[in-house]
Amino acid sequence: MSKYKNPFEGPFKVVKDKKIKIVKRKSAYSSKPLPNDLLNEKRKKKIYIHVNQHVIRANKKNNDNDPVITIKQGNKNTYCHEVEIKGPSRMRYGGNDKPILSCGARVVIETESEIEVIK
Repeated sequence: MSKYKNPFEGPFKVVKDKKIKIVKRKSAYSSKPLPNDLLNEKRKKKIYIHVNQHVIRANKKNNDNDPVITIKQGNKNTYCHEVEIKGPSRMRYGGNDKPILSCGARVVIETESEIEVIK
């Protein structure tokens, strides 16, 4: 049994009645300006770009020319033959354990930069 009768007593320092100011802020997507610049920036969603190897095989087998590059932006997919990334990006390999994307892609290019679909 503890030598302290009150559970708030003990060998620690208790700080009493410090005034805490709670500031409610609107989301980063709000149209009204906020004092903090970081909150004003809209969060950019990551864009994932990968090559669909199944389409490459089907193109070869059926003598087709379907687009093999997939650009994933949120829940939207865009298919193309060529894409230009206008800013920093990163290429990732997920390893053998788990694919990076739900479609099964294990190698992707990640970016938050603007992209341009060439064709």
